[in-house]
Amino acid sequence: MGIVDEGTISFWCKHEHPNWTSNSAGYDFGTFEVHQMKFRATKHPDCHIELDIDGPLGVHRNVRLPIPPCPDLGLHIAITWKRPEITVYLSGQPAQIITI
Repeated sequence: MGIVDEGTISFWCKHEHPNWTSNSAGYDFGTFEVHQMKFRATKHPDCHIELDIDGPLGVHRNVRLPIPPCPDLGLHIAITWKRPEITVYLSGQPAQIITI
């Protein structure tokens, strides 16, 4: 098995505004690419985080989830995949399971 078949990626979202997770502003945390996979995070004014996940297991998915309480470090996002599931974790807790 290679990264295409099974893997994990994690990253932090943090902004200079200390109340970014609960304020009414939107923030674009950008897109990054790893091993031909792309991940994008956007915070919306309604306090949801939108994740564009493109590549794990050869699929593209978009999820929009409420932002849980976060420490000062920010929002920790982890995405794991192993056929037939992609799991999104927010602050260490499973937030969405995508079955393909």
